[in-house]
Amino acid sequence: MRLSRKSRRQGVGSTIHCVAGDATGIILAAVITATLGLPMWLDLIVEYLAGVAFGLFIFQSLFMKSMMGGTYWENVRKSFCPSSSP
Repeated sequence: MRLSRKSRRQGVGSTIHCVAGDATGIILAAVITATLGLPMWLDLIVEYLAGVAFGLFIFQSLFMKSMMGGTYWENVRKSFCPSSSP
């Protein structure tokens, strides 16, 4: 099965948004947890949660709103259940 140019472009765009969002959240959390001197186990959990939150709530749902259409909260829901209708 060959992907259309539009599908490949959308896939690449989604991947870049995901990586950028996760990386931004992780780096920000790493700076904060290092400054606070938190233990490594807590640092790992905070970085993971921040990466997911930035990737989902900012980069996926907010920045890709024009491509996904709908409201911000509809896009958050669509990120979990893509086939759900409003």
